[in-house]
Amino acid sequence: MRSKKVKIGSILSIQTGFQIRKKIPLDIKGNYKLIQVKNISESTLHYMKPKKLDKIYLSKDSKFMDKYILKKEDILYLSKFYFKAFRYIGNLENILPMSHFYILRPSIPINLDYLCWILNQSSMSRHVQGSLLSFISKKALGNVEIPLPNEETQKKIAQILSLRAEEIEIQKKIEQKNHINQILTRIL
Repeated sequence: MRSKKVKIGSILSIQTGFQIRKKIPLDIKGNYKLIQVKNISESTLHYMKPKKLDKIYLSKDSKFMDKYILKKEDILYLSKFYFKAFRYIGNLENILPMSHFYILRPSIPINLDYLCWILNQSSMSRHVQGSLLSFISKKALGNVEIPLPNEETQKKIAQILSLRAEEIEIQKKIEQKNHINQILTRIL
């Protein structure tokens, strides 16, 4: 059975990340943690668990801030530079993705790992705009059509992705071990 095609905007709400209009000093006792472009690397798969996030103090009304605070089912989509979708893994208390990110909130049941995978496909690059500073607009992202297979197929794809992530981690450990063995062999 073929997957039906749906526009991203019909299954997700797209919220621009938090914008800071003026410079706010970092504050280790701050009440909000920031996810910024510097927290992302090219090697980030579809999970993000940064070791340290900058903190700031804001006295904003909690109702105003609620739409920006990251929630468990949210997907982050980096709308400039790398064009990556990923899930934040970690403590979600007062996490603010900055304006380079779109916060994607599913409005239907969907496997989040499948969603990240489909958003990270190279076919997304044809929706990018700009020549010097490339980006994808909210409108363009919302109009992108993606395949939406049944839940079972989404789950199978997510399982394969999880195995691939494990394989990459194991490969990294093997490469580190081989590198250490080469150094020790040279010393001896």
